Amino acid sequence: MNSLNEYVKYLSMLEQYKNYKNNPCNSSFFNYDFAIDTSELKTYMPKLSLNNFENDWEHFKNILKWVKTNLPHDGYNNSNVPYDAISIIKFMKNKQIGPSCMMLSFALRDILGLYGYYARVVQTCPFDPRILDSHWKVLAYSNHFEKWVMLDPSWCAYCLTDDIPLSIQEIRTMLIKREKFDIINHSGFSKAHYHYLLCRYYFHFNSFIFNETGMFEKSDQRRINLSPEGFNANDYFNERWHLEEPDMKKWMKVILARFHENTSYINDEEAFWQIPPECLETSNKNRLQV
Repeated sequence: MNSLNEYVKYLSMLEQYKNYKNNPCNSSFFNYDFAIDTSELKTYMPKLSLNNFENDWEHFKNILKWVKTNLPHDGYNNSNVPYDAISIIKFMKNKQIGPSCMMLSFALRDILGLYGYYARVVQTCPFDPRILDSHWKVLAYSNHFEKWVMLDPSWCAYCLTDDIPLSIQEIRTMLIKREKFDIINHSGFSKAHYHYLLCRYYFHFNSFIFNETGMFEKSDQRRINLSPEGFNANDYFNERWHLEEPDMKKWMKVILARFHENTSYINDEEAFWQIPPECLETSNKNRLQV
């Protein structure tokens, strides 16, 4: 199948599976913890203090640029390293190799947490397990825009409409409606190719309940999967596991297999993309930034 046919197929599957159950609730699946020692991590980015930027969105963009400059992406790196920013930065510098999209997203989430921002990692997955691929991104809450925004550390990318950054949920909806939005990326990809990748990966999503430094290794960590109605994500992951190449399966068994039994599957997009209640409080806009 050529890339144009794939593009059409991915987009048509998004349009076919566009419906969710929406049951707004007061509670949240996700927890955020900022109780960490930030002194070591701060030494790597002395010029990224929030005070140097007009607002948090300008801060986010400069953090993305720091990640691109200091942690250049290597999509085929399956090294076994703790998924926290300090471990990833040290490992990559010592080994002189680039981090995967998964590593980059966990590192970016920690860096955003360092500055007091609410952020979580989101794994974006295609509809077909035979694709044997996914992409990891970060969802961060901007006080300036009072909304979630998507940050892609692998390709130093984000999406805009009328100069307002878009969330993952908004991007998926606009893809389905075939609405235009602007794509900013510093990866060397054309905008058309990045749009193709969005159609490829924005079918169903994973995120983690506990969001803090060292979250991936947390013993009671759980995963939430959001899928459109009519799609069985559990079957998707079972089939993908059986299709994986031996080397990748070995890595997945060490890194990801424990979440196979620790995943809750939902169709409720409002619950999955819910803004943390703390972000809606006026006092949160005056959070002390390091």
